[in-house]
Amino acid sequence: CTTFLKTIANDTKSYSSVKSTIHYGHIPASEQSSRYRGEVVCCLEEDVHFPALTVWRTVVFALLNKTRKRGEDTLPLVARTLLRVFELSHTVNTFVGDVYPRGVSGGERKRVCAVLLIADSSANLNVICWNNSTRGLDSSTALDFARSLRTLTDISNRATLVALYQTGESIYGLFSKVLLIHSGKCIYYRP
Repeated sequence: CTTFLKTIANDTKSYSSVKSTIHYGHIPASEQSSRYRGEVVCCLEEDVHFPALTVWRTVVFALLNKTRKRGEDTLPLVARTLLRVFELSHTVNTFVGDVYPRGVSGGERKRVCAVLLIADSSANLNVICWNNSTRGLDSSTALDFARSLRTLTDISNRATLVALYQTGESIYGLFSKVLLIHSGKCIYYRP
């Protein structure tokens, strides 16, 4: 699954070779990586944050790095909206944290990743790949995170590809299509 998602996201630098051609519509992978790099991203399993920053400062920092100087006055509104959509408004003054220091819960940290992805992406981001994004979450929190991804997909009109392992039926119901891979081969791809 990781290989599939990284290939879709055109993140194949660590592979010894790719023996097929990849196109994004009519755009070859070589052109996508040079001209449209910010439009396809892959989020791996690990959450990497500055643990000593609050959720608010983390989101605003991401927005500041991608906003033109003349648009900075809208940052608080955008940050509040994103935090509200992902049900993180109550965490604005909480540290993101990690093992040391403790911070937001695991599910909240996953949703911070989703917010950062929107905040730190180009306006043209079209495809988001999530690799095993519910790892370590209990079933209720995993369902909440999957709902957040559905919301992200619907609001931003982007394609979201998610690799999940041993997922319950309630999460499956949130997705438009399912792809099952066995031994590197597609064995099922349907609604």
